[in-house]
Amino acid sequence: MRITAAILSAIAGSLLFPRYVSGQQHASDSLFVAQAVASAVAAYDRSQRGQVALYNGAEYVPIPEPYEGFPFFASEYLEEGSVMYSGELFHNVPMEYDLVQDQLVIEHYDQRGYVTEVRLHDDLIDYFDLLGHRFIHVRGEPDWGDLRPGFYDLLHDGKIKLLCRRKKNKQDRIEDRRVNVSFIERNTYYLVRDGQAITLRNKAAVLKALADKKKALRQFVRANRLKEVDKEEMMISLVQHYDSLN
Repeated sequence: MRITAAILSAIAGSLLFPRYVSGQQHASDSLFVAQAVASAVAAYDRSQRGQVALYNGAEYVPIPEPYEGFPFFASEYLEEGSVMYSGELFHNVPMEYDLVQDQLVIEHYDQRGYVTEVRLHDDLIDYFDLLGHRFIHVRGEPDWGDLRPGFYDLLHDGKIKLLCRRKKNKQDRIEDRRVNVSFIERNTYYLVRDGQAITLRNKAAVLKALADKKKALRQFVRANRLKEVDKEEMMISLVQHYDSLN
C-alpha cells in the first residue's frame, strides 16, 4: 500500500483535533498519534525499499499519438500483472507490453505523487505474466534451439513447448497531406522439442512436426472440426492433444 506525506498529515491532523478531555488523556492521545505516524512511515519505507529493484529501469518513450489502434499487447490500458525481475517476483504491477519497441513498461509513482512510466531492463526480466499469458525471456540457451533472444508467449508448457513471438509493426500512411499511424500485428509460432525449434505457419506444419502421431492428430482434427480461422487456438489444441498421447 502506498502511503504519501499528504495522507499521513491528514491522519495526524484528524487525530490531533482538539478534544475536551483531561490533560492526561490528551497526552495519551498525542503519544498514540506519534506512534501511529512512526509506524505508518516505517511501513511505507519498507514497501518502498521492496520496490526499488523494480523501478530500476529507464524512462519509457512512447510512440507519439495520435494513431489508430494501439502498440501494446492485448490492451491499450495498463493492466495488473506479475514480473520476475532481478531475481525477485513482483505481483499486482500495472504494466503494458509495447510490441513495437519490444519493451515491458510499468507505472510508477514518484515521491511527489506524479505518475511516470518506466521501461524495465530486458536483461533483468526472467518472465512476466500479463492478461493470462506468460512471456518468458529466451536468452539463447541450448534448450530453445536456435530461437533468437527475446520475449516469447509460452502457449503450451509440456513435453514439447509451443511459443509465440509477438510483434507489431508501425505503419505510416499519408492521406490528405496527413500522416496516419497504425499498427500491424505479426505473430510467429514455434514448436520446441529436444532442443530444436520448428517454425509453424499452418496446420500442415504442425502435423508434419508431430508426424509420429499424425494419424491420431488427424482424427482429432476431424472429430473436433478444427479450422485455421483461429490459428493459435488450433495449434494449442493440437499440441495439447499430442502431449496427452505420450
